[in-house]
Amino acid sequence: AILRPLLQAMDAWVVDGALPPASRYPRISDGTLTLPEAAGWPKIPGVRFPPPRLITYRLDFGPDWSRGIVRFEPPHVGKPFVTLVPAVDADGNGRAGIRLPAIQVPIATYTGWNYRAPSLKSTDQFDGEAGSFFPFASTRSKRSNDDSRLSMEERYSSREMYLGEITLAARQLIGERLLLPEDV
Repeated sequence: AILRPLLQAMDAWVVDGALPPASRYPRISDGTLTLPEAAGWPKIPGVRFPPPRLITYRLDFGPDWSRGIVRFEPPHVGKPFVTLVPAVDADGNGRAGIRLPAIQVPIATYTGWNYRAPSLKSTDQFDGEAGSFFPFASTRSKRSNDDSRLSMEERYSSREMYLGEITLAARQLIGERLLLPEDV
């Protein structure tokens, strides 16, 4: 849904000089790119947040490295790079980026990562590039006290209300040239 409007915006930029939609990537300056422990993960029963991260260290190959000459082999290991992650809203969905209607008017928490299935062992490791979908409980009475996210019933008083909100979110994205009318 995002690729086609962005390609149209790029075409309009190249052909007509029309400015593309503003970038929406996470930024340190507005708090949407932060340390993992400050990302704002909600409580969801049975879900581990944040997922494990790789620690990447600064390597020093010597004073001539910029010229392609290795003086230190193995390299001297320095301090680790600071790991930053996108901050999330109260539902666990990213605050920055292009927030499609399904994120603006959610029925679940969507992540860009997924742990390996128990049958594959190493359940503390990622399973490729697959994301996860953690649906909200349908009613307040079905929502666990350990789940900080509101249920569907607590969010939307009716199906019509949900459809109205998602339609408004879609129309807003059309106006921002981030969604095409035919994709609604």
